[in-house]
Amino acid sequence: MPANPILVHLPDYEMLHKLKSYVFTDVDDDIYGWLKIKLEQVLKVRFPELPKGGTTANWDELLNAWFFETSPAMQNAVWQGDKVVFNPNSPFSKDIANSPSFSGARTGNSIKQKFFATTDLARSNPFDATFHFVGSETGIKDYYTIVEWFLGSYQAKVYWTKLTGDSYKIKAVIKNRSHWYSGTRLPKSWQNKLDETLGFSIENLVDSAPRGQTIKRKLPIFISNKLESEFRFMIPSFGGDLHQEFNIETVWTK
Repeated sequence: MPANPILVHLPDYEMLHKLKSYVFTDVDDDIYGWLKIKLEQVLKVRFPELPKGGTTANWDELLNAWFFETSPAMQNAVWQGDKVVFNPNSPFSKDIANSPSFSGARTGNSIKQKFFATTDLARSNPFDATFHFVGSETGIKDYYTIVEWFLGSYQAKVYWTKLTGDSYKIKAVIKNRSHWYSGTRLPKSWQNKLDETLGFSIENLVDSAPRGQTIKRKLPIFISNKLESEFRFMIPSFGGDLHQEFNIETVWTK
């Protein structure tokens, strides 16, 4: 009798515990490789390769912080509960400032291109614009950087000051929430494919939830209470909501 496909593809919590015991700086390839293999087996499609260059910050460190629900010290950043705020000198903020999605000239989808598509008289201050991580460009190798793969689609609030000539001083704030349903983790197209292939959605596997709650929320309350109170069993949690705020300063020239 064939195995229940739902049970076959449930998260491998033993593998996750094993990964959690590794040194954080070495774990990113293990996580991505494991997820890549699992998803390709289930969906029968190729999973994209992550871009290798174009950034200076250690985005794997931020991925690990999300996945393992940790709060490591980061350069030019401060933690506020489950939220980390990056100042303009942070390498993460600088990577975004120089990214194709924020300052890129080759796509009309970038925040900069949308900014200059509006005249000074018609443009609000702050100027709100959204980058959408969609389209055929997402399938082109190294077209985008790890910035876009981590953030997915995002909204920027841009405060601007006209300088001399065609230059503008830019101060922007980008807020992002990393969670299991974000485009970074499992794009909507993949969620639909998962539902079509197995007959159940990602919500059956894990919840987008605050830290410490992603798996617990899938269990009936009386079971989770019994496990924790009577059996002293700590229910694991991976990928709880991680909020980020990136403060960016740069100069744009038309």
